[in-house]
Amino acid sequence: MRKIKEEGEGKSPEERLKMIEQGGLKEICKVIHEQLEGELNQNKQYIIQLGCEAASIILKENDDSFPFAIEEGGIVDEIIYLLIKLPIENIKDIHIDPLANIINILTFKQKRVLQQIGIMKPLKRLLSIENENILNWASQNIYKICYAVGYLEGGGKPNPLREKMERDGTIQQLFGIIQGDKYKDKYIRGFAACSVGVLYKSAAIPTQFYPAVILIKEQALGADPTLSQQSIKALEFVTEFNFKSNIEKLRKSNICNSNKAISENADYLIKLINYMIKKMKEAKSEISDDEKRMKEIYEYGKGKSPEERLKIIEQGGLKEICKVIHEQLEGQLNQNKQYMLQLGCKAASALLKENDDSFPFAVEEGGIIDEIVSLFGKLPIEDINEIHINPLVRLSEISNFEQRKILSQKGVLKSLTRSLNSANEDLLNNSTYIFQRIIFGVGDLEGKGKPNPLLKEMERDGTVIKLVEVFQNDKYENKDINVWSACSVGRLYKANQIPSEFGPTIVKELQDLVIGNDLSLSRQAIITITCLVESQLNHNLILAGEFLLKLNQILNNEDEDKEYLKEFILQLIAYLFQFGNNDSKEQIQREIDIRRIIQLSTNENENINKYAIEILQQENEYNKTTKKEQQLNAQQKMKEKEQIQENGKEKQFEKVQEKRTSKKGLNMKQVRCPSPSTLEAFYHRPPSPRVHNSNLNQFTLKEFALPPLQIIQQPLIQSARTQKPKSQPKDHLIFYSARSSHANRQPIISQQKYDDDEVEPIQQSEDKVKGNNVDEQKK
Repeated sequence: MRKIKEEGEGKSPEERLKMIEQGGLKEICKVIHEQLEGELNQNKQYIIQLGCEAASIILKENDDSFPFAIEEGGIVDEIIYLLIKLPIENIKDIHIDPLANIINILTFKQKRVLQQIGIMKPLKRLLSIENENILNWASQNIYKICYAVGYLEGGGKPNPLREKMERDGTIQQLFGIIQGDKYKDKYIRGFAACSVGVLYKSAAIPTQFYPAVILIKEQALGADPTLSQQSIKALEFVTEFNFKSNIEKLRKSNICNSNKAISENADYLIKLINYMIKKMKEAKSEISDDEKRMKEIYEYGKGKSPEERLKIIEQGGLKEICKVIHEQLEGQLNQNKQYMLQLGCKAASALLKENDDSFPFAVEEGGIIDEIVSLFGKLPIEDINEIHINPLVRLSEISNFEQRKILSQKGVLKSLTRSLNSANEDLLNNSTYIFQRIIFGVGDLEGKGKPNPLLKEMERDGTVIKLVEVFQNDKYENKDINVWSACSVGRLYKANQIPSEFGPTIVKELQDLVIGNDLSLSRQAIITITCLVESQLNHNLILAGEFLLKLNQILNNEDEDKEYLKEFILQLIAYLFQFGNNDSKEQIQREIDIRRIIQLSTNENENINKYAIEILQQENEYNKTTKKEQQLNAQQKMKEKEQIQENGKEKQFEKVQEKRTSKKGLNMKQVRCPSPSTLEAFYHRPPSPRVHNSNLNQFTLKEFALPPLQIIQQPLIQSARTQKPKSQPKDHLIFYSARSSHANRQPIISQQKYDDDEVEPIQQSEDKVKGNNVDEQKK
């Protein structure tokens, strides 16, 4: 399914027709049919979506595909069965796209064939759905098919669908929609009213349905060119019956009290209808040259390859469109001007679609970008719709990062900020989609670890807050709006800490999308999280909730569908290693299977291979650094331990000295620190191989191994411990040479003697050291 989709994208209708002739559409039908057998599960629904997406692409704007689509067991049969079998809450826009693309290209006769196959049954079911996008589509296509069938019957003949749709309750459902006020999309009620009107072609309208006629009249005079045109067509069918009999009922009925003009003079309605029909016929016969040209460009562009459409642009087709749009924006806007603006935008969108080489023409001074930006600035927000924004969608899809930066510099994002206040969900979806694409492109150009330059400006002008509000709105039927707004905010905070006021909810939404079933949205969510990873301050938020373990599950999943995500997951992990602290890196080592990373490092996909190797290199470097740090820490701890031991021995000696000298009032500094000349003499003295003293023979050299320049008076320590009598034999002072190594130090024995009760300072006069008493000193 994915292969058919990729082959169909960017191809001309002729090339896609060849794919259908070679059995591509039959393959899709077979796959969808197999998934619909037995009980539906999550995997089956995912495959069905892929099939619908592939079918939608090869059927789009492909007039010659209809015979293949309506074959027995063809795509129409499969989609009808799908829309009946799927739970109503599980039906998505993607499921109806193949039918939408088929109906858009059909003639009236082909629409009647579609009705005969059974298309009205699933359309009736969709009138109960809560998704306003699908409900809008269903009401529009009920109207289109009912109009086509009624038109083919000829003037003065009733619509053959009316009686059947009265019996099965479809008309009552349509009228219930007309009376409802919960719909944000005005087209839902508008087309439901038009459907009722065309069904009562050449037939008396029941009294209870008069509000439908009133709504049709209001739309015919309204500012929306689409509803106005279709409402006039519906009124044409209504007037085929002797409408004066209905007017008599209107005069006697209270149903018209809401409109005083009709209540006071019902004949006014007849004149109004006749006037509108006259104007419609005049409009058909007097189409302006500009309107003709816009329609010609649109019709020519939608059926041609990108190369052929580029030739139209090079020959000035896009400039013609810009001129028409510019002229309509001058002066006061009216209904005709708004209609021409929509024609111009549709024509431009057709030329720009999947046409990479058209970008330089679009961004010229006074080009289509400048005109669309002006349009968004001038049109009332309630009058802007998805038709106006489609040229910008096309350009954002074909542009590279440098070109998206140009779109930003041209003021596209500033102009789109207004659209974030719209109630039109199609417009909101397209706006937020463009936001996240341009924001990502501009940020990526800055490089790894660099913040997005758009952030400060969009914080100042309130765009960030508006995007957050759109994300937090849970009333949208189209949940993609919330997704694109979350991605926009996340990408704005590239290499920046995302604020705590909304950061946790946005990150949680992105994490849920990563492990969701929509692979396209999963990819966008991973890319957005990767932007946030470039700031270490976001890591605790991102790594919460076993997120890495869930990524590890995807990496170990052998499903081919998940292969699509692996390169983006590996890039995210590589960024976590690069920008994370030791805690983040250790968490990665605990929760990501390194054996799987090693396997992926030999993957055929270049990007998977690249990021897997990068992770392994970073982990190896981290392990080396960690090992070195551990060794240094161990050495430092050993030194600290030795220092503590030495300090302990020194303190022990000091305590003894204090105790011994406190009685005599001696100067401890003088006892512990001989003069430099005395020390110099001792340093140059050869160490004695053994201490010849009966009191010292019991000690080993290890017990004397104390720090340099330390004086040990062992008998003093012993005396302090044992309180021996005064007759204890005299002993010597022991010094250590600071110049010898710790292990080889030997005590140097001084012959200076002392009494137990009186310790004399050890001093050697300078003249003895320098003079004639060297031999005595050596002795």
